[in-house]
Amino acid sequence: MGQVMHIAKNGIAITLLTAGLYSSHMHFSIAQSSFDQMQHDFISPPDTAKPRVWWHWMNGNITQEGIRLDLEWMSRIGLGGLQTFDAAYDTPKVVDQRLAFMTPPWREAFRSAVTLADQLGLELAIAGSPGWSESGGPWEA
Repeated sequence: MGQVMHIAKNGIAITLLTAGLYSSHMHFSIAQSSFDQMQHDFISPPDTAKPRVWWHWMNGNITQEGIRLDLEWMSRIGLGGLQTFDAAYDTPKVVDQRLAFMTPPWREAFRSAVTLADQLGLELAIAGSPGWSESGGPWEA
């Protein structure tokens, strides 16, 4: 018959049902090792487990400085990446010069965003079309 062990560390209890193949000490070592790895990964998650966010570029309200500040902040707080999403929605103008989707200045801003995201170790994904749930037709302008 098996043996039940209770291990508590930092207020978290782990119950193990052993099959009796190893000594109790061996089970404790394996459980401790697994717990330590799980605790480490929770505190410092691997890149594959870090959260990703949507990054909306709203109605051309984009600047190089804003891009840099956003991406540096995302990296600093521990995000794993982002998905860019251009939306021409009824958003007030908050920059000196709006960057219209796919114009040369917009493409340059996007290129620098991709470069900086890569330098910061952020995974960058791209939404397939501008707009909310449409394909970016004239109704989006």
